[in-house]
Amino acid sequence: MEKLSEIVSELKEMNSSLADAPRSMPFDVPQGYFEELGGSVMADIRLAEAKTGMVNPMLVPEGYFGALPEQMLAKIKEQEQPAKPRTIGLFGSGQWAAAAAVAIIITLGSLMMFLPDRTTSAERELSSIPGVEINDYLQRRYDIDVKQIDPSAEVSNLKVDSKDIVAYLNETGWD
Repeated sequence: MEKLSEIVSELKEMNSSLADAPRSMPFDVPQGYFEELGGSVMADIRLAEAKTGMVNPMLVPEGYFGALPEQMLAKIKEQEQPAKPRTIGLFGSGQWAAAAAVAIIITLGSLMMFLPDRTTSAERELSSIPGVEINDYLQRRYDIDVKQIDPSAEVSNLKVDSKDIVAYLNETGWD
């Protein structure tokens, strides 16, 4: 009883509504309720079966457990066998993948061939400079006899150091 009074005083300190609640069991169970429950439920089930002709869903088919081990072994053996390759229509899935790869390669190759080359190289940029300008620069800077240089010659054939070419491009404001 002392323990109960301690609990009630603690609940009152916490301003809990449980402190004022009655301490009696709120539910009454009739005498022998649980002993008779199983029989009463089964009686209700039998009555429902009789009225509706319902078959008990918990009944096991006859011979079920006798055939179960063989059925399980058959399933296991079926899963252990290597699976046959599946085919889609006339072609296997590998052939579709190969066809898709070829189509991608052809598409990329076509794009690379028809789109302009966007790479910048020193040779391409130098080839766009008129030969007359190069001749004038060489003559001014290095006192080279321009008449000995073939104006139609490519820049790569000139015996000029790459540092000199960069210096020329920097002097002329080329970007």
